[in-house]
Formats: sequence, structure tokens, C-alpha cells
Amino acid sequence: MTALRILYNGWPLCHEPTSPAALHLLALLAYLPKSLHPLLAVPEPPPPWLPPHLDVHVVPTSAQARIAWEQQTLPHLRQKLNADLLHLTTETASLLNGTRTLISPTQPGEFDPVRGEPRGGLLTRLRGALAAGGTARAQAVIWPNDLPPRAGQEVYPLPPIVHPAFIPDKPSAPSLPGVDLPEAYVLYHGPEDEASLRRVLNAWTWVAGPVGQQYPLLMLGLSKSAAQFVETVARALKIEDTLRVLPHVLPTSLPLLYQGASVVFHPVGVSAWGGAIRHALACGTPVVAAETAWTSAMVGPAAILVEPNDTRRLGASIIGILVKENLAERLQDAGAAWAADWTHPRWGEKLNAVYSEILDSA
Repeated sequence: MTALRILYNGWPLCHEPTSPAALHLLALLAYLPKSLHPLLAVPEPPPPWLPPHLDVHVVPTSAQARIAWEQQTLPHLRQKLNADLLHLTTETASLLNGTRTLISPTQPGEFDPVRGEPRGGLLTRLRGALAAGGTARAQAVIWPNDLPPRAGQEVYPLPPIVHPAFIPDKPSAPSLPGVDLPEAYVLYHGPEDEASLRRVLNAWTWVAGPVGQQYPLLMLGLSKSAAQFVETVARALKIEDTLRVLPHVLPTSLPLLYQGASVVFHPVGVSAWGGAIRHALACGTPVVAAETAWTSAMVGPAAILVEPNDTRRLGASIIGILVKENLAERLQDAGAAWAADWTHPRWGEKLNAVYSEILDSA
């Protein structure tokens, strides 16, 4: 039987390597069966930490030309390489040529935009509009089977996964080259829109005074503009000495960074695939998150969930984990047990079956 040729979009690996889109793609690639022929499209020479078994195709493209990459380059490359399908981990299927395209959504969901909240520049809004139309034209959407599907969307359900590196092997102190990490910390690794960051910082004001010096908030994966926004708001709230925005971090460093956190704090929209909550639970790290239908289904009894706008209780929940050792241990054990099946070695075979089903129905 001829191996299926699947083209994957490697843009996130080059430009957003710690985003849910990149992390889910790395997890997906880690489980692919040998019966598949994976093709990876990248806009620049690939980073050295990529898996070695990939058939990489470099199409030099500037960082400013992402719309052209998504709308034109990827569909044309799929045809040129005679790939059976194009698999995206971003909801950016081509509006004009979305056939033979499937999507594993990683964009944080469930939170409506705040009225008056800046929506980005013209190119950001244009890309979003094109993506919305393209997603509707995509051939299939792959969805984790532990979450309620989005309304009006037919999906192919698969079990949730995380990269096997996030399952702790043995205790080890986290380290980042060139970064002096504190011995204990709370980790935020999530959306960088202003509404999400304000919710994080407003909740942190309730933590900063009591324990912020002993357990600073480390913020990961922020762009330069988001980091500047955080610094401005933190100064206004007088909490700037209890938090740090981490510099660029390689994906290979993330498992130890998650495992070393005392709490992963996520009072914002969650990603169906590739998000912080799944990685934290897999590491056995306690989680405090916003309570929504998705997070409730995703974490079961293994995390503390709080109404998203109750910043005082969000902060109190973090403090409770930090000062109550038995609570922290209970959440660690519950998280590891809940996520025990998220590294199933035959997940790739299930994905391969979905690929075949999609092609058979075309």
C-alpha cells in the first residue's frame, strides 16, 4: 500500500515555536506512524531541534508575507509535491483553494472579544477574515474527543495528546540558557491579547503582596509589543517587581519549565489542541484556570476552576496551592492521573485512519 503523503505547515515552528500551533504540530509529528510520508513546508531553513524523519521543503518567505504563504504558497506546494492532504494547526485554510485541507484548531476559544478592545492592525484583521472563510471551506476539522465541539461544526474526533517529553521521567531542576530562573515560580503561557493579559495581571494583584516575592509570575511566549504592554500595566498596578517576562525559549526547554512551576495560571481562553493546561496536567503541575465548558471537560477533577472575572478568587486559588502542601500534592497526583492517556503510542495510527477516511469521502 502506498504511503499517504501529508503536507504540514511549519510556519509556526519557525516564527512562533512556543505557540499552541507549534507545540501541537511537534506532538503530532512525534506520533506519526512509519506508514506515513510527512512533508513539512517551512518559510526559512528549519530549526535544528526538529525531528529528523521529516521531508522538509523550504520556500523562502519573509515574515511579513504570512497571508500569501497561507493563501497561495501552501495550496500550490501541496499540488506540486503531490501531497494527499494539507494538515494545518492554525485555522488558516486558503479561501480560494481549501480543498484537501484539514485543520486541528489551536486558537484559544470560548472568550468573546471585549467591546472596545483593539483588534490588531489591518493585516491582522484581513488574515482573520480570510481564515474564517477558509476554515468554512476546509475539508475536515480534527477535534479532541474530550471537548464539546463548537456549534455547527462537523468534526473527526481523536483522543487528546501532548508531546511525550512533557511526561516527567525523573525530577530535574529547570534551566534556561542565559536565564537565571527563581527556585519557585508561577507560570503563565497563554494568549497575548490585551484583554487576556489584563485579566492575568488584575488577578495577580491579589497574589503579588502576600507571596509574589517568593513566587514570582513568569510570563512566557509574549511578543515584543505584548511584553511592553505587560510592563506598562504592571507598573501602573505596582506589581512589576513580582513578575518577569521570559525571553525567547526553545520548545525543548518547555517540559522542564512546566515541571518546575508551582502553579500554571491560565484564567483565559483555552486551546483545544496544544495549550498550556494540557501540558501542565501532563507534567503533574497544579493548574488554576478560568471555568468554562471546555476547561471543565479538559481538566475534570484535576484543577481549580474559577469564574473568569472573579480576579480576587483566582488570586486566592493560587495562594491556596502555594501555602497548602496537601492541596498541591493532591492536584499534582490528580493531574498526572487524568493526563495519563495523553501520550498513547498508537495515536498516530488513529490519525492515519482519519486521513484515509477523509480521502475516501472526497
